[in-house]
Amino acid sequence: MQLQLNKPYNFNIATGLIYVFGEKVENYFIVGYDPITSQYELEVWKYPKPLPEEEDVRKGEEMYKPPMSQIDRIRELEEQVKKLQEIIDKLMKEKGF
Repeated sequence: MQLQLNKPYNFNIATGLIYVFGEKVENYFIVGYDPITSQYELEVWKYPKPLPEEEDVRKGEEMYKPPMSQIDRIRELEEQVKKLQEIIDKLMKEKGF
């Protein structure tokens, strides 16, 4: 079964192949589907999409952490306070207080 997408896209559901202006495209990502019109919203690019910087990937993973329980959050805050207190104590010793 083939669906006409907003021309010039032609998407074959059975094979998952996309043709743009009659040329097979292997690098695409389906970003949406409208069940009423049976239209797919696609992001198509000619070359493999570059990966984001490793640090950006790490930040993205941190964004999607599941919510912590209140007890875990309190423990994490206590650890942060302990680390800050150690830094303050170290600075106080260095300054002679």
